[in-house]
Amino acid sequence: MKEFIFWLMACFLSTYGITFLFCKVSEVKGGLSYKSMFIFVIGVLYLSISKYYGNKITYSYFIFYPILYYSICKIKLRRMIIITLIIWLIGTFLDLISMLFSSLVCLIFNIDLIKYYNVFTLSLSVLVVLVFIIIGSWNKTRNLLIKVINYLSDIEYSNFTLIVFCIFNFILALCIFFNLDRIKVDVLIFIIILLLVFSFILLIKFRINDVENKKYLKTLKENNDFYIRMDDENRIFKHNLIAKLSSIKSVSNKKAIALIDDFVIKNNKGMNYSKKMKTIPYGLNGIIHQKTYPYLEDINFKLINKINTDIFKVLKPRRYNVLVEKLMVSLDNAIESSLNSRNKVVVISLYDDEENIYVEIKNSFAHIIDVDNLGSLNYSTKGKRRGLGLFSILRDNEATLKVMVVNNYFISLITARKQK
Repeated sequence: MKEFIFWLMACFLSTYGITFLFCKVSEVKGGLSYKSMFIFVIGVLYLSISKYYGNKITYSYFIFYPILYYSICKIKLRRMIIITLIIWLIGTFLDLISMLFSSLVCLIFNIDLIKYYNVFTLSLSVLVVLVFIIIGSWNKTRNLLIKVINYLSDIEYSNFTLIVFCIFNFILALCIFFNLDRIKVDVLIFIIILLLVFSFILLIKFRINDVENKKYLKTLKENNDFYIRMDDENRIFKHNLIAKLSSIKSVSNKKAIALIDDFVIKNNKGMNYSKKMKTIPYGLNGIIHQKTYPYLEDINFKLINKINTDIFKVLKPRRYNVLVEKLMVSLDNAIESSLNSRNKVVVISLYDDEENIYVEIKNSFAHIIDVDNLGSLNYSTKGKRRGLGLFSILRDNEATLKVMVVNNYFISLITARKQK
């Protein structure tokens, strides 16, 4: 009974220290919930019983603690893996140092380590917990750990998978080394081959996706650069042309002046609009320019942008692709509908908050719209067997599309959740 109480105290101390460090590096505010406290107690009891019966509990760390962490703070899987591995590595290093220290003390003072094993273990558990508390409480060490976790959380999936693969092999090697006398060789080889194949497949998959995304973004940036460059050239040409026409006006008769004024008014519409295009986030400006530029003389376009962040840093590639797809279909529909209306107005608004990016497209329209049936297969205000574009983009929930009619304007609101 005394030995079980001893292990209960040791496991409680180590679990408290690990949990304390997790709360500090994950910046959890407030205390533990009843659910977390219940999991904490059950975990301590399980670890104590395992230790009491002499079981190795290295694997239990990677089962119990992630469950405890998730009950304290709901974080993403990748960040969970990173924090779990970092705390485990710190704990393993401290255990090695404490074992070397205890062996050195016993050697110097000629103490029987086996006889006082429980006392040494409990004393070292207290020291390790104190170190965990110091690391979590000291601003420099805590901020350093948070920076490392944030850096590892931001790396690409292919590189992250490679790091996890290497750490996993290191852990596997340690477990095999300390359990060579208990593991059968055939079972060991089977486990290693299975894990290596699984990890290799993941590495290849992430690497292929990474290469494809880089090619896509490179092509997208080249296209955006082309549209912006052509727009600059067009504005320079318009500016020079109007300057030349102004000089011609000074020596022209009234009829020629009237013709020049009519030409200037008609062809000078896009200049202020082009300047506003510069404020649109990179990655969307080229697409909006491509879609709207041919209709500048026919439609009164208005641009409102309140996004100041780089959308490529806050949107996953697939989510960005879906956002662009829905933007293009919605713009096509808005332009076509506006051309058939009396006012011919299209307003494009971009804004965001802490969680989402929003693209709102508001346009005038001529026909009566059944909003409830919009997005249904083959339903469209343009005629029979139309509406496939809206039908297709409404199905993909990677970015959501909401349509409504407000004050005689048709509104399409696209929402894309930011990546934490």
